[in-house]
Amino acid sequence: MNPRELVNAVLTDDVAARQLVKDAKRAAYSWSSAPAPDFPEPSKRAVYAGVVELLAERAGEQPPGWTKRVGAAPEPVYLMGANSKVWRREYLVTAPDALKKHNVYASPEYLDVL
Repeated sequence: MNPRELVNAVLTDDVAARQLVKDAKRAAYSWSSAPAPDFPEPSKRAVYAGVVELLAERAGEQPPGWTKRVGAAPEPVYLMGANSKVWRREYLVTAPDALKKHNVYASPEYLDVL
């Protein structure tokens, strides 16, 4: 899994992000072995850590240890088309904990692929 490719897709192209997650699932990718981020931007590190934690949890795995050392994004990051204030308020409450603790918000089903 390429961290930069995943984060760029998560931030800009939900369809591509879902496809990356589907491909990882098909390949039996272990999210617990995801490499640590090397992004200079705190927000991208937070998004990556939150997504890796979320996907590891869904796969029944422990997230990599490095995720605990990645802090929250300096400002809230909303994923999956959270452009309206209504969706943003909803996601503040319903986002998965793995994302919320990194100040990242999306629907509870975000990247939940078959």
